[in-house]
Amino acid sequence: MKSYKAVDDDILARITKIRNSIPDPTNETVLQKVVDSSKLDSYLSRTQYSTGVSGSIAKFSDVQDLKTYKDTYNALRLDYEGTPF
Repeated sequence: MKSYKAVDDDILARITKIRNSIPDPTNETVLQKVVDSSKLDSYLSRTQYSTGVSGSIAKFSDVQDLKTYKDTYNALRLDYEGTPF
């Protein structure tokens, strides 16, 4: 996999245009977050509650057909270096 720094400027501009064309979520948008097992307890007990969410987040409507861990792992590209997945 290439670093974004190694991508041609034209391709990077096209990718940016596509990303910017996707509307931001609203208060009505249902989101799904992939949580690694080391953080699950803190999410459920709210001991590390914050006002922001980071990591792998997707609109539920975009991922509702993913049924297995392998489907989710591949579709959401959870294979980036440094991720807990």
